[in-house]
Amino acid sequence: MANRLFCSFPHLRVREVGPIYFTMLAVFMILLIGPYKALPSRSRPPVSGAVRSPRFVQMSWNVSYPEKVIYFQILIKDLKFGLISECRTRGEFAGADLIVLSMKSFLCKPKDAWSDQQGRLHLDSQQDYELLKARQSPEDSTFSLKDHLSRVIQEDYTIEDGTVHVIYALLEKPTQFFQLLTSSLPESGTSESSTLKPDIPIAQLPRDVINLDVRAPWVLIPAQETTYWCYITELPKDFPKHHIVMYEPVITKGHEAIVHHIEVFQCDVGYQTILATVGPATPK
Repeated sequence: MANRLFCSFPHLRVREVGPIYFTMLAVFMILLIGPYKALPSRSRPPVSGAVRSPRFVQMSWNVSYPEKVIYFQILIKDLKFGLISECRTRGEFAGADLIVLSMKSFLCKPKDAWSDQQGRLHLDSQQDYELLKARQSPEDSTFSLKDHLSRVIQEDYTIEDGTVHVIYALLEKPTQFFQLLTSSLPESGTSESSTLKPDIPIAQLPRDVINLDVRAPWVLIPAQETTYWCYITELPKDFPKHHIVMYEPVITKGHEAIVHHIEVFQCDVGYQTILATVGPATPK
């Protein structure tokens, strides 16, 4: 039990908007475990994912569907000679589509690259990343980039809906690009996130909707990477018959990189006894 981490989230909740049509709610949360520290407040794209390290790296993004492009912002604390990063469906550097930010005399030019199965780096035949802005200070460095949503060459990873792995490695010394092996990269880290969000407008809600908050009171985080957490509760006794209009997660500020997603399920009616459940979900 010494390896377990204990963390309380008294304000972690799922907000039910509107009349709903069942007697119990089961809330499942996937928690991604890792050292995390909140970023200082700064302007950044609204859809955000984070990778963590002792030096701390954050990548944020914002998708423009009319332009068919995705805008990235990368913040690095104490940048030395460069960064290698990628988004893909598996958390490995070998056989990956990469972006390389190399520093020379305080100038940065992004390179669109890929690695073979042996971990050797190669430049893409077509360079898609465009550097929009770069800012450096003694505290951190910020880079704004643009890329196309549709990729046209074989080595490129197609950015699509679903969970992707964001991987990075920091370069500690000047390195010849074509002599670099991904297996020799020094400090590295990985994080999972959803890259693209549905381009769906927010619907107008009826005037007679009822808001119901369902909160997971205390969450125990075991010392493992992924945890499915279940919380079951009964609706108030005087709650009227209803149907779901909308539900959304509301996560305590600063905990966004820990919670992967939240789901709400309807429990079958007819149970005489409701088992109070809070804890890791199991097949039973």
